Amino acid sequence: MEYTLEDAFETLKGKKAELEKNIDDLINKISNNEVFALKPSSSLEDVKMKQDRLQESLRNEIQPVESADYPILRTSALRLEVITEMEVDINNMQELLNSLQQKLSDIQEDIAYLKNKKNGLDKMKEAYSDNVEIFSNKTYEKEVVLTKRIFKEVKEDLVSHKITIFVTIFIT
Repeated sequence: MEYTLEDAFETLKGKKAELEKNIDDLINKISNNEVFALKPSSSLEDVKMKQDRLQESLRNEIQPVESADYPILRTSALRLEVITEMEVDINNMQELLNSLQQKLSDIQEDIAYLKNKKNGLDKMKEAYSDNVEIFSNKTYEKEVVLTKRIFKEVKEDLVSHKITIFVTIFIT
């Protein structure tokens, strides 16, 4: 019995189905993971570290494919098929890379936007506190003037009462 291209193709289809099932299982595991938002104190290095840990755990989860000693026929059709599949895989990886780079740039734009917004809010807070301080100073100055005037009037009243009391004492 001779091992033909059809036999190799059927074997590879079986392996592909098995690997796709493993990938689907991993996708289900990942989708069941707990989702959490980034904290304001999280840095870009923390995010990269968490992404690296996820990648490492996925790499450990995917079992390496054991190579079998199948005879590889040296036909141009097989080479052409392998090259075509590799080109498709390379294109898919390039699309994935582009997608991830776009997401990264979107995230960086969001970070820049939020930083600008925070700076604007800080400036508004500073302007508000300056305005409150100016208002407080004006109010304080008005209260000091009012207090001085009240003390002056009370002092004048006391002087007039004092004079009245002494005059009545001397007259009697």
